[in-house]
Amino acid sequence: MSEKLATANTSEIEQLRTEALSLRSLPTLEQRRLIRTQAGISQARLARACGVSRECIRGWELGRFEPRGENRLRYLSALGTLAGLPE
Repeated sequence: MSEKLATANTSEIEQLRTEALSLRSLPTLEQRRLIRTQAGISQARLARACGVSRECIRGWELGRFEPRGENRLRYLSALGTLAGLPE
């Protein structure tokens, strides 16, 4: 397989993964916190992994606001990883 074709396939796969994640529902507020705490992860550590502030994680867990765009995808991916779900 040529390098150009491999790069195209990787890009397409990443796009499909992103689309699939964007369609996935967020866990409930209680589940969000439970997934994080059962994994032994602090809000600050999850925030660093998602590239946001600890206050964002706190707000998402309290339902003050919802993650959007790339932040939502990173948050969903992180919660899925912590919960042991396939991506």
